[in-house]
Amino acid sequence: MRKVIAPSARNTAQSLPARTSPRSFAPWNVPPPHRTGRGDRAAFRRVVVTLQAEVASKIQAKGRAHQKIWDKLRAGIDSYLDASNEPAYRRIVIQEAPAILGDARFRASEEAYPMALLAASLIAPKRQGELVFDDIDLLVRMICAMIWKLVLLLPQAEEPRKMRSLGQKIIGRLLDSFRPT
Repeated sequence: MRKVIAPSARNTAQSLPARTSPRSFAPWNVPPPHRTGRGDRAAFRRVVVTLQAEVASKIQAKGRAHQKIWDKLRAGIDSYLDASNEPAYRRIVIQEAPAILGDARFRASEEAYPMALLAASLIAPKRQGELVFDDIDLLVRMICAMIWKLVLLLPQAEEPRKMRSLGQKIIGRLLDSFRPT
């Protein structure tokens, strides 16, 4: 056990366990954001990055199972939606990370993993002439925003499977609208 200085009125040390793995950040082990000191915040960021890297590997593996670029892209989105329903990922990355890390750091980690994969998935069809859109960065951000909103809506949906299917259909139609006719 490592001691971490937590902010307090008298600046007294509180003993908090060192956190280095996603499992140690299980929902019952995550301190509330106001009790998270700098050391814990850095450890939490490492956990977020680790979880995002694991999900990125799963997305890539699922994409490799397909031959066509568009099928790979759809499989990647589907894989991300699956990952966002896993309890640890949902709690740590989706719910807690934006508040604990702050907007800039959270956005940087999102850009390094999920957005980078989506960008790579859209650059390939653009190079092959299968995607007609000038600003890939804007398209990536808009699609990521749609996926993120879907991830946030699914837990409260009365019929999550139906909502997920409809959400994927909307995203698919948007992407199809940029395919040459």
